[in-house]
Amino acid sequence: MRRATLLASAAIGGLAFAITFSAVPEQARLLMGLQVPAAAAEPAAAAKPDSQAEGRESHGEEGHIAMTGEQVEASGIVVAAVGGGQLLRHATVPAVLGASQDRQARVTPRLGGVVAEVRRSLGDEVAQGEVLAVLESREVADAKGEFLAAGRTAALAETLLARESRLWRQRVSAEQDFLQARATAEDARIKLDLARQRLLALGLAEAEIAALPR
Repeated sequence: MRRATLLASAAIGGLAFAITFSAVPEQARLLMGLQVPAAAAEPAAAAKPDSQAEGRESHGEEGHIAMTGEQVEASGIVVAAVGGGQLLRHATVPAVLGASQDRQARVTPRLGGVVAEVRRSLGDEVAQGEVLAVLESREVADAKGEFLAAGRTAALAETLLARESRLWRQRVSAEQDFLQARATAEDARIKLDLARQRLLALGLAEAEIAALPR
């Protein structure tokens, strides 16, 4: 009972002291040594920004991080020259696949006709000189016929020229007949060459022209 009375008295005394202390003027509290002067607290507050500045200096300039060699090695940072390599990051995006425009060509026939045979399909790879389709053209048929006729005419004209040349040397025929035969043979050779050039313009090769029947 006595202990409880002492505790209650101490609590009441402490409360009274607190009330009394708050009512004591500031100068009196300074004289009693119960309050720390503001000037004494300023150095501690001023020391705080210095510690922050030191922390900033330890991290280096703004935008840069100072690291030791051990930290660089532990982080897996590697310095290397710029070059080609494999990307470790993959991205999935929608795309459209198509053939290379540099490896495509549109082939237009030099003449009209009926398609008799198609030997390649869309998307097939072809080589230069390979036959893609076979056309049946009336124009080609007429050109071949003209070439064959010109060839026979030229051959006959050469035969007549050889005969007239022999007779003229033997003084059997007149020179005029020899000159006429020579002009006819020359004209036949020109027509044969024109017919051959027409076949070449239509796309026939030299071997195909040479293989035509005479």
